[in-house]
Amino acid sequence: SANTWVLRSQNSGYDVSVTEIQTPAGIILNRARLSGFDSKVAAEGVAEELKTDFGTGPLWVGELTSGS
Repeated sequence: SANTWVLRSQNSGYDVSVTEIQTPAGIILNRARLSGFDSKVAAEGVAEELKTDFGTGPLWVGELTSGS
């Protein structure tokens, strides 16, 4: 579940926030965002580790614009 994923990420020292979203089909999902990385390259490295550790599919890595 998303809560388990978040707790494991927080216990690993990552800054995690969760947002509830609704898909166009009306399905409610929890979106987890990890932040505070020094660079996009660093975030991509962590995404690869999480993908392996949690058995997820590809994880999206983006950059926040100032003010986000």
